[in-house]
Amino acid sequence: MRRARRLWIAGGGCYGRHYARQLGPALSSPRGPWAGAELRVIDRDASCAATSQAVALEVGDWDEILAQRLAATEATGEWLIPAPFTPHLFARWLARALAATRIDVRTVDPPLLPETPFARLTAGRLVFSFAEWRCPTHCIEPAICPATRQPKSWDLGRELAAYVMRLREGGITPLAGPFVARLAPVARGVSGFPLSDWARAARQVRALLEGAHARTHAYALVATASSCHGAASLMRFDKKKAPVVAGARPSVPSAP
Repeated sequence: MRRARRLWIAGGGCYGRHYARQLGPALSSPRGPWAGAELRVIDRDASCAATSQAVALEVGDWDEILAQRLAATEATGEWLIPAPFTPHLFARWLARALAATRIDVRTVDPPLLPETPFARLTAGRLVFSFAEWRCPTHCIEPAICPATRQPKSWDLGRELAAYVMRLREGGITPLAGPFVARLAPVARGVSGFPLSDWARAARQVRALLEGAHARTHAYALVATASSCHGAASLMRFDKKKAPVVAGARPSVPSAP
């Protein structure tokens, strides 16, 4: 794993304070992939709970700050630690990034759901899980499931890839992805993902809509997921028509 420059915690409330406390030993240890990394918390409240952990606080809006980071550096080596109940920040950022490049963006309802024990569409967002039980708080997702005490036979990455194939067969084309911000353990009970995953997704969607073989529209399945649970958005991207310049004369083809 590449040594990270910076870890961002989305939210400085009770979860952000817990994550900052758990990450302290991993960052102060002389060895390990996170040794010496900078930890920052994003929150609107300058006196949020996480400040009790003596961490650097970035006061402001999650979407604004993350957009600035990605616009400046594509966030190579930077990871995001999301709280369990944050909005789908990945989809929101992708919509914002592509809308700024003459692309219309909207979230659409999929015609079918993932084939997981739990799957639900709520306000345009898919929520799904392989768990049919209450998972332990801050589960580290070991190979042996702590709830069933059996080896895990499932993986959301595989299911999302199969789900994309079924969507294509159902007429959702051209469909890019799945683009998955895959949560991985950072410290005990704390998971995150590299922000560079977001920048990579934006590049691949743009490639479908630009260039010699550009499409007029495209879809993408964008997800944030661990190996057991996740949230996703099915997004449609349409190229905006070129603006008509007032007074411009239409071009006339030359005679053969």
